[in-house]
Amino acid sequence: MTLQIDNQHGWALWLLDNLEDQRLLGAGHWEGVLPAAVDFTEVLMALSAYPILIGMSDGTSRTLEFYPGAAKVYDSMQEMFAHPTNLRVVPPRFTLRDIGYTHNSLVQASGAQASVPPSVANYFAASQLCHLLPLLADMTANSGQSLHFIKSPESRIEIRLEYQVGDLVPLVSLPLFESEYAATTHHKDQKRSIVRAVLLDAFKGKKSITIGDLLPRFESIIEDVRSNYAMYAAEFSFEKIKAEVEKDNLDSTLKLNKTLSEIQNQLLAMPVALVLVGGQMTSDTGLSIKNCVIWLGAFVFGILMMLLIRNQLHAIDAISEEVRLRKIKVDAQPEGMAGKFISGFNDLEKRAKTQTGTLRGLRLGVAVSVILATGLLIWFSVPEWHKSLPQATTQQVAINPAVQAAATSAVAAASAAAPSPLSGTIRAMHASSAPSASAK
Repeated sequence: MTLQIDNQHGWALWLLDNLEDQRLLGAGHWEGVLPAAVDFTEVLMALSAYPILIGMSDGTSRTLEFYPGAAKVYDSMQEMFAHPTNLRVVPPRFTLRDIGYTHNSLVQASGAQASVPPSVANYFAASQLCHLLPLLADMTANSGQSLHFIKSPESRIEIRLEYQVGDLVPLVSLPLFESEYAATTHHKDQKRSIVRAVLLDAFKGKKSITIGDLLPRFESIIEDVRSNYAMYAAEFSFEKIKAEVEKDNLDSTLKLNKTLSEIQNQLLAMPVALVLVGGQMTSDTGLSIKNCVIWLGAFVFGILMMLLIRNQLHAIDAISEEVRLRKIKVDAQPEGMAGKFISGFNDLEKRAKTQTGTLRGLRLGVAVSVILATGLLIWFSVPEWHKSLPQATTQQVAINPAVQAAATSAVAAASAAAPSPLSGTIRAMHASSAPSASAK
């Protein structure tokens, strides 16, 4: 009978499955009788290649002593954990006979490995945690079996890499802990300090614990670590974001204010233009050149004012869109930070709506002014419409010299404050009416 076995793990399983009259001599030390159908010499020669697996043998009684644990074959996980190395490093190949599970890292990497039992998956997670914690520890001792997290001589804790089967639990947040805290260089020192502080707080009053003490509380500890880091990140960027947001909001406020201040001189000229139009037009039997020139000046003034107001409305729309985009950016900040800036954005939105309403009201006023000027032109061009009025009324239409002087001063002030095409238009309107006023 030729046996095709080329590794000690396979031989350990074969011996446990085939030896007769097996008995346990000690911890992991077994003895059994080789079946008569198997060549004793052939088996002994094959096992000689694995001296850590085989013990004493007797050809006469066909007995063999062997140590399956040396080949990572265990009756149970409890027996497996009796070897401290297995707590920190998962063997590439091992077998747990009580649950009939064999692990092979090469097969698992290829995707052909059978589903992993929950208890074994929890063991894998615990051993991975034993690998990650040293990356965050301030000091290691006892050949890496003891980790020290030290805040000060009085505030420190030791974590021994020890645990039992009963300590194993699912570690759902372990991948996050690895990627975000243990195996990252981003804010590495700050994250190490946060992990240390959370561990010291979680096990306050204790100087030494084991991984077994940590495993049941791992999820709550990671939640605290995440919360503390979020607070740190928020504090780290809050002042910068606050300064940037306040500066941008101030700029937006000034821009909104300028939408009216830039055209305020032209707006002040509106009542002056109406006074000139209403006071300088005279009654005639038809469309007089004087009345037409005055009306044309008022009409051009109205068109230019409408263009200015439309331009300012577009400017407000652009500012509002800029504010909206900044608000979206702030909303993307960590939870709790955005709320500190919402009131500023709400004030800007209210101001933008107010300015928009004001400009639309002014636009309506300009339109009404042009309509009134047109109505006056028609009124004075059709004498039949007002012949029935008392003579004193039509004669008093001429502007009072004092009123004209005040209007002239207002025009001069508006022109000097902000020279523009509108100012020229108003001056032209006034010039065209001046001879008439003098004649009167």
